[in-house]
Amino acid sequence: MEVLLGGIGDQRTTEFTILKVRSKPSYPLLEDLNSTLSKEIMANTSLLLDSLLSEENYDRRIRPGFGGNATKIITDVEIRSFGPVSENDMMYSMDCYFRQSWRDERLKFEGSLKKLSVSWQFLERIWTPDTYINNGKSSYLHKVSVPNKFVRLHGDGTLKYSMRLTIRAKCPMHLRKYPLDTQACPLEIGSYAYSPKDVVFHWNGKAPVVISKDVTLSQYEFVDILSNNLTVELPNGETRSTLVTRFILRRRRGYFILQIYAPCSMIVGASWVAFWINRNDAAGRVAVGATTVLTLVTMGFGGRASLPKVNYATALDWFVVMCFSFVFAAMVEYACVNYIERYMAMRQRKQLEARTKYETRHEQVRLQLEKEFRENGRDPNSVRLDLIRLRLEKEAEREEEADCEDVGFLADFRAYCRRRRRHKYIRIATQPEREDALTPHEISGEVDAWARIIFPSTFFLFMLCYWILFLYLVDDEIDYSNPIGGMTLGVPLHVNNSNRSDSNL
Repeated sequence: MEVLLGGIGDQRTTEFTILKVRSKPSYPLLEDLNSTLSKEIMANTSLLLDSLLSEENYDRRIRPGFGGNATKIITDVEIRSFGPVSENDMMYSMDCYFRQSWRDERLKFEGSLKKLSVSWQFLERIWTPDTYINNGKSSYLHKVSVPNKFVRLHGDGTLKYSMRLTIRAKCPMHLRKYPLDTQACPLEIGSYAYSPKDVVFHWNGKAPVVISKDVTLSQYEFVDILSNNLTVELPNGETRSTLVTRFILRRRRGYFILQIYAPCSMIVGASWVAFWINRNDAAGRVAVGATTVLTLVTMGFGGRASLPKVNYATALDWFVVMCFSFVFAAMVEYACVNYIERYMAMRQRKQLEARTKYETRHEQVRLQLEKEFRENGRDPNSVRLDLIRLRLEKEAEREEEADCEDVGFLADFRAYCRRRRRHKYIRIATQPEREDALTPHEISGEVDAWARIIFPSTFFLFMLCYWILFLYLVDDEIDYSNPIGGMTLGVPLHVNNSNRSDSNL
């Protein structure tokens, strides 16, 4: 024996070898018995299914309970993946296990077996509900490597039908608060042909729609799931039992803050650098303004490329437009500064020319009067008073023509005009000549100095109002009290119940 098992004379090894041989006994009779029992069970199961589905016992064209109460379809959904959600196409997609359960009294059986798990081919021989996705666009059943569906048959005639679907459904969106918005994407499930008198759909339990814990979205986060059983009226007057689920999705703001809000705000701040650049450096200030404007247009309005062409302004549009206004206003400020400086310089130049001309004429008159005074023996120091008197006489001649030419034939009015002119000329003669307090360069510098304060303060105030308005004051266009928000099937007649399945979020 030892030689046959290995030819090793060591007692411990021999015992181990013998023990090893004895640890795997062979019972041919038991194996034959198990094989026989398995064949009998298979044969009995086949006979059971054949008897249940015989033409005398079962007609798959007729629903369970035909002629009596409506067949109740209990439904639940387990979501394995969700997304993407497309704003441009206004649709979303998800991969899920779609489960339905109903009772068919014709398939009741008795015996030691409590339930049977049968192939998907069994479904081709029994009645199944004509369930469809009303707002679906291109849903399909997975078929790798076989159709991903199965059915379990219980002894009381209850069937539990499960299949793996990828659903692409419509999601009407309201984008006035984009990208600070919250959307409600509906899923509408119902019977294609049966009325509520024949088939009634119900959600399974308090959490009929479950999302796997590993499901995450890049641009959204789940806020809530609202589920309802509805009876709706179609345009042709017929009614349908319908299940509606709304996925409440809040958009994540991190991407937009990093890609649009922060860069646009920094570009606006960069446009203020021009206020510290020398006003005579026109090329530098214009280059800063033009660069910031073009960059803002490219970056700000480029974030709207993925949106549908809606006929209203979104929150992002308002932000970009206001940022563009601030950048453009910075360019206009330099244009105003440049214009003011040139205008004031031209004005001062004209005033200087007029003053030079006046002083030249004044000097000529003074020299002539001094000469005459010396010839007549008068004091030359009285020349200034005579010049003032001469100026008043010249002004009097002009004012007399302007004010009193229409009443020159009336002595009283002429006397009145003379008194008025006398008081006016005395006031003018005793006042010093007006001069500009600031030079053109100083005036433009004051404008830049005020711009350095006004622009940042105004932009900060705008940012404060913007975020308070769109985060707290402007409501999302979702009616949480309305269970049929986004319904496309028909007009609701009755809401059976309302479930909030947010415990799994």
